Amino acid sequence: MCSFISNCLLKKDTYGIKSGPILILLISLNLSAVSQGIKSIIPPSPTAREFDKYINYEVSLQNGLPDITIPLYNIKVGKNVIPLELKYHASGIKFGQTNGDVGVGWILQPGHRVSRTIYGRPDEYFDKAIIPSHFENNWKRDEFFSQLITDGGIGMPAASKYLDGEADLFTYSTPSQSGSFLIEDRYLKKIRQISHSNLSIDYNQATDRKIDFFDIKDGDGVSYRFGKNLHGGSIFVENNSVNNNGTLAYSSWLLTDMVDLFGNYASFNYGAYQDNEYNPHSTLTIQQGGDISVIETEMTNIHFEQGNTTSTTPDVKRISSISTGQENILFYRSAPMGMIDSILVKTNQGDQIKKISFQYTTGTAHIFLDEIIISGSKNSDVQKYAFDYQKKNIAVSFNELKRDYWGYYLIRGSSGGATFPDFGTVTYQQKEGGSWVTRNAANDGLYTSDWNADLYTTPDYFTLKKVVYPTGGSTEYEYEGGKYGLNKIAGIRIKSIKSNDNINGETLINQYTYGLDASGYGEVAQDLANSDHFINESLYLRLQPGTSDYIAFSKKVYSMNLPAELAMGAYIGSPVYYQYVTQYSSKTAAGISAPSETNGKVEYVFSRPNEYSLTGFSTNPNYYIKEASNPNSFISRRYSTLYISNFRPWDKSVILSKSEYSVVNNIYHLKQKEDFDYENHGFGTIEGYKVRPFANLGSNYSNSNNYYASGINSIFDFSPYYIQFGNKLLKKKIITRIFNNQALIDSSYYYYNNDYQISRTETWGSDQKTTVSSNTYAKDLGNINSADAFSLGLKNMQLKHLLNIPIETVTSIKPFGNANEFIKESVLYEFFSDKPNLHRIFKIESPSLLNNFSKIANLNGDVLIDTGYQPQIQFNDYTTTGNLLEQQMVKGPVSSYLYSYDSQYPVAEIKNANYSTIEAILGSATIASIASAIPTDAQIKEWIDILRDSPLLKDAQITSYTYKPLVGMTSMTDIKGMTTYYEYDEFQRLKNVKDQNGNILKSNAYHYKN
Repeated sequence: MCSFISNCLLKKDTYGIKSGPILILLISLNLSAVSQGIKSIIPPSPTAREFDKYINYEVSLQNGLPDITIPLYNIKVGKNVIPLELKYHASGIKFGQTNGDVGVGWILQPGHRVSRTIYGRPDEYFDKAIIPSHFENNWKRDEFFSQLITDGGIGMPAASKYLDGEADLFTYSTPSQSGSFLIEDRYLKKIRQISHSNLSIDYNQATDRKIDFFDIKDGDGVSYRFGKNLHGGSIFVENNSVNNNGTLAYSSWLLTDMVDLFGNYASFNYGAYQDNEYNPHSTLTIQQGGDISVIETEMTNIHFEQGNTTSTTPDVKRISSISTGQENILFYRSAPMGMIDSILVKTNQGDQIKKISFQYTTGTAHIFLDEIIISGSKNSDVQKYAFDYQKKNIAVSFNELKRDYWGYYLIRGSSGGATFPDFGTVTYQQKEGGSWVTRNAANDGLYTSDWNADLYTTPDYFTLKKVVYPTGGSTEYEYEGGKYGLNKIAGIRIKSIKSNDNINGETLINQYTYGLDASGYGEVAQDLANSDHFINESLYLRLQPGTSDYIAFSKKVYSMNLPAELAMGAYIGSPVYYQYVTQYSSKTAAGISAPSETNGKVEYVFSRPNEYSLTGFSTNPNYYIKEASNPNSFISRRYSTLYISNFRPWDKSVILSKSEYSVVNNIYHLKQKEDFDYENHGFGTIEGYKVRPFANLGSNYSNSNNYYASGINSIFDFSPYYIQFGNKLLKKKIITRIFNNQALIDSSYYYYNNDYQISRTETWGSDQKTTVSSNTYAKDLGNINSADAFSLGLKNMQLKHLLNIPIETVTSIKPFGNANEFIKESVLYEFFSDKPNLHRIFKIESPSLLNNFSKIANLNGDVLIDTGYQPQIQFNDYTTTGNLLEQQMVKGPVSSYLYSYDSQYPVAEIKNANYSTIEAILGSATIASIASAIPTDAQIKEWIDILRDSPLLKDAQITSYTYKPLVGMTSMTDIKGMTTYYEYDEFQRLKNVKDQNGNILKSNAYHYKN
């Protein structure tokens, strides 16, 4: 049989077509689509789309998806963590889906990037079209629109210049957050986020106008570079489109550098590989009306061709290494696809920390990840994860592998040849021997079949079924079809999850029901199970020889694929969403299949998503053609092209309530209910213009109104569309707890600042008290003019983009029936003016009335703080890498710290000593040498002994530490000189704790199944 892993091309046949005087039938089933002008939508690479799923298609119960994550390693960059992990998107495997680089359905993080879908033309190369409010006549209007749709080819007005009517949609992913944005101003290079945050996004254009990199900075001041790296200038991008002038438009920019405010970094490198998708795409075109003598001069080589093809993206970037100040992570891959063979984690000194090996098998249609084998520093012990999949090696022939309307696998017998959805009986008229004959298009290659999902077979082909963990425990996933109407299924949803720990033999079972009263039904934003969506209707207009009249030909294109706009609309989110989901929990004893204990249930209610609206173009509802013996047939257009008219990706489904029940004597009792209320914060809309071809004019275009005698309003379909910006914010949360048949209710109300951070929370408690918590951030204070130390610290925070740290937190309480509100706690944070470090912490020492307290504020550029604040703790100095050197409680003893192992770990805490004293004893040069060293234990002892023996530290208390980098602390010597030792196994897990005489104080044993 023919696997999707290789190309499949079926035999070509050519048929002679008889044509009458006023009819032409053009049948072409091509391996690649041929269209007028530019492609209207160009998505990113198949691999990038798999990563984008986690942004656009949320893993959550309202989409019927469980979270499946296999943690492998944590990469630390200062205080930030980059997880190295496998993630599985259990939404089902689609027909011909890419295998990626770790087997079908899986992605390996980190795979952070900026990617985009190009709508119209690439934004960076073309001006945004400004649509005039008035045109002199129809053909003047259409000449203007030709600038948005064509590159000057046959059948359209020649474009005087190229414009772009649509905004490209960008998505981004960093270790801290993800989202989407667009370019709002192409001249000023101004970015606008679809949902606002305090993130900073900028981009750069090279001399040829290509976007070569993006810079993103988050609210913790961490910078991310995508595309062209910071050092060396290597560019890691992907492209899958060619611009009108032949230049490339990048579709993805890979994360190359991550740097925090103290210079801690991670650098990413990539190799170039290819990615494949199996993508059969065939069309059958029926064209009727007009005089055949006109057509014969313009359309020849009528042929029938069918095939199946693998679409190859030749320049997919896959990660090859990650380097930090502590480690190197190396990714070994197999060409040409870049499948991962192994990952090696090593210290910068070359010591192995971990090795992760991947094993695959090739199934019926895909490559599957079968095992992950993890070995430690010595390769003498291993941990193994094993995976199994639904219908992995199903025995079917190539012709039996089909797809349903939603793109999921459908196996319903062999039909032979190219298979279209069921269009019903498609006929046309052809004149033969002076009379009209009705022909069936099935005789000309329109082979159709039922594309509705099989109601009796779950479309979970090749989807993850089971994970077996290193302990021998396992998790097993059972799916069912995603119902959304009577006899309607789109994709899959989780039905049950069974988890066994392999210790006590018990199996925990979570079962899920969907729909109101467990009806089983979800909802869809747009029902794709309609063959009309696979038909495109348009016109051909031809100049009748010797006249100024134009003849109209009706053209219908029957396709195996959805139009790009509709396909992208389906890709935006889940095909089916569920407002009502119930999770039932139970467990079974060892050796028993039936549940031995029912643990209760949880009922979830979710809102309806409102992410986009699909509308049909209304430009050309009717037209005239000469059809059969009727000299002038008036046709009402049946198949209107759909487009996204309103796009608001932030308006997703959110949880409205969660109700937890216990069960006693088979009766469920409510224990707790959480209710959630939201508000939409819209902050603007941009308008674009979608223009699509409708009537093709051949090579006879001239500026004539005669084109419109056929009853059309335009040779294009066109309409404005809108992108709305906004945030969906939690407004209220009510928790109801049932205790002794009484309801205890806590209500919380949330308020936000301009960056949509929570600035105030009011909680009305069942204890009859109201608690109010408020946060103020550096950006909340706006422009600051004052030059005192506190104000300069705030300005430095704004400059460094330290926007997630509150500078003042106030908690107040108002007892029931009391008009007064009392401050429970108020804390103020002061930062250094020349470094992004905390300097002092202030508190209000005695409780006071809120009316007598003034929150931090900006008055005409001056920062005002309450006079009741008193300093509590001060942090006197830091290293340039952000390590604390000296701290003390106000009026309390001082503590100082010494660092080593490339400044990563503290090796000494010295109490009752200033850091300046440590410098005086060791010298700044020695301290710098200690900081940069990777020392032996003996070296650390030598340095610490100098401190212990110094008369300047006779009153100091010194505790010292040694480490194994990336593993953990290996020893601690306390102020009395007593040493405790820590031993680790080869997986960096604590094994033994020993005293200085070698006696075991604590021992840990880890058991794994071979």
